[in-house]
Amino acid sequence: MRRSKVSRTRLLRPSKEIQRDFPDRGFQWLLDSPTCLHTVMRLKRPELLALVDFSRVERRPRLLVPADLSKLENDALYTLPFLSGIPHTDPERPLLGLLEHKAQPDRRAPVQALEYLTPVWSEQAPRRHPGHMEEPHLSPAAVFLIYTGQTPWPDTANLHELIRAPPVLMPGGMPWQWSHLDLARLPPAELYAIGTPMAWAFRLTQVEAGTVAVYAVTLLQEVLPGLEAAPGEAREEVERVLWYVVQHLYHRRSDAEYARLLPQIQDWGKRSKFEFRREIQSMIRSMAKIHQEEGEQRGLQLGEQRGLQLGEQRGLQLGEQRGLQLGEQRGLQLGRGEGESALREALVGLLGQRFGEVSGGIRGALDAADLGRLLAWHQRALNAGTLEDVGIATNGTGAQPGQ
Repeated sequence: MRRSKVSRTRLLRPSKEIQRDFPDRGFQWLLDSPTCLHTVMRLKRPELLALVDFSRVERRPRLLVPADLSKLENDALYTLPFLSGIPHTDPERPLLGLLEHKAQPDRRAPVQALEYLTPVWSEQAPRRHPGHMEEPHLSPAAVFLIYTGQTPWPDTANLHELIRAPPVLMPGGMPWQWSHLDLARLPPAELYAIGTPMAWAFRLTQVEAGTVAVYAVTLLQEVLPGLEAAPGEAREEVERVLWYVVQHLYHRRSDAEYARLLPQIQDWGKRSKFEFRREIQSMIRSMAKIHQEEGEQRGLQLGEQRGLQLGEQRGLQLGEQRGLQLGEQRGLQLGRGEGESALREALVGLLGQRFGEVSGGIRGALDAADLGRLLAWHQRALNAGTLEDVGIATNGTGAQPGQ
């Protein structure tokens, strides 16, 4: 358990699974904002900023299902319309901006980029002969690989550089420009020069594996003042980065750092011109509530068979019987509304597992029963030989808990 000295909010320590996934899932939070693409483009391809209209940027679906029904899930794919008057551009074929994050080297990165772009190009396939002058061309693409690992990963080659063939077979090169952003080895001065909230998020990511002192100094003397210096209209981007900062501290740093740095972040939120006091408190409560409610609700809904699996996945580790007991105890804690509803679902699952499909009459009796009666039926259902032994009457007057 962790407890904030300021908010007194008890925070469940995240499971090892969540900690392991955070480098990707946490960074995904940053990629979900067009401002991240804008910052990366300023770092790697600043010449493109004069060509596109960022006010009309659109996020494309992350999950794509091609014709063969295989799932493709990119990190962030955007369409960026060109500004009017740019030569050799088609208003119907905007620039595709692909952001891909890697926490460790991946030799398949160029091939994956092709997989993510191909469905979009398939939608733009010509209706007539591809060489017909009236047919539109395909959208160009700019691919940005953001690498946050600590081990060196040389700049990734473009796909055509991985193909070995005589030059006469490959005169045209690739249909996109590949940009490799190695955050761990990017000079901090380049991020300082940009100074956007997203650049400060990148700066914090750079020192993730650093010492306690380096991490604290970077957070308190660089990142927070950098966020405070952002213009007022950038509040939404600042809040997104602040959410990343709090998650980063919660998932990736030690208890001692958490206990020392979180109150300072909260104090900054009180004094900030953006007035982030409530937002920070909400972030902390949200993380604690998510971890707690996931265990409670899933334990109630899954019943005996799923109790063990939930214990393994969510850190409950109580075994099948203990998982059921926790479900019952948590059901009482959830209150009359959510507790009764969750317990009904758990009871329906248990009855269905032991005695077959639950009839509409039984469901009606469950809907009309109070919490005490539901608990009694649930306890009986664990050892009853038949459905009748449970004592659920379908006329709305089922057996009382004490019978």
